[in-house]
Amino acid sequence: MRAPAAPWFDLDETVEISWTAPRGGATVNGEPLPDPMDPPAWQSPHAPRTTETPPWPGDYRALVEANSRDGDETEHYSITVWPAPRAPQVIHKRTDRLGHRLRGEPEPDRPTPPWAHHRWVENSDLAQAGTITVVTGTIREHLLAALGISPPPVDPAERERIRDETDHSVLIPWIALAEVVDGVFALWEDNGHRCADPALLARLSEHGRAASTFWTVDALTTLSFAERGRALLSFEPHSVPDSCPDEVRALLDGLDITDSRHRKAKGLTAVERFTGHGYAPADHAAVLATAAFHRVGEWCRSKAVDRVGDNGPRE
Repeated sequence: MRAPAAPWFDLDETVEISWTAPRGGATVNGEPLPDPMDPPAWQSPHAPRTTETPPWPGDYRALVEANSRDGDETEHYSITVWPAPRAPQVIHKRTDRLGHRLRGEPEPDRPTPPWAHHRWVENSDLAQAGTITVVTGTIREHLLAALGISPPPVDPAERERIRDETDHSVLIPWIALAEVVDGVFALWEDNGHRCADPALLARLSEHGRAASTFWTVDALTTLSFAERGRALLSFEPHSVPDSCPDEVRALLDGLDITDSRHRKAKGLTAVERFTGHGYAPADHAAVLATAAFHRVGEWCRSKAVDRVGDNGPRE
């Protein structure tokens, strides 16, 4: 085992310590891992044994990382162990309130982040993958025309039947939509990302504004903005590109998009700031209540992956 190249500084607390193992094969709870030749029913026989230290005693370094311990999210921990001589403790990062409290230090001021109201999506049916688009200043007829939709919509059961009968090498995008307030439509794609296409988003924005965000099972994300028929920007939100227009750059203030945590919630918040309307649970419920899915074309899955990444597919 080797030392990690660098701590994962997106986490809240990171410390490096020395540890002497009196014997090998240590686990976090002190119990041996299941026999890989006779795993329990829930565990794949090919699952890596990454939660056990090497099978010999000796001196090690341990990089211990913790995240989301302040009670408003699911906690996450990581321990990386590698052989190394004993050395002083190194504190790489300490920022959460719990850590300060346990150390007897004054707790830092950590105000509620501006994207907190969109974190619901992380524990919803949208958590794995999805594309959310909000369009303003339009009517249903204009919206459907911009999407190029001509066949009538189908209900969920018919959509599943078509999926089951379709070659899985072909990705069929489906869009469900609802007018969430007057002149404002929310669109949901669970298995595609057509609205991330700047040309399409520009058509959708012909009478107002349109913004879209998508995320995939491969952790790909994209934010796209258009206004009055003009595409402004479409980018992977790991950093703000130099070409970012000032009106879009201002929307990202305080979202800390370089931090990969809560990227879905941050994307939805950027959409909200641009269009004036986000995507709340009530909006998703309104979209689902229409029980109508529009088929908006199909293309080879390999081409879709080459262009902007793959949302699934989930057929």
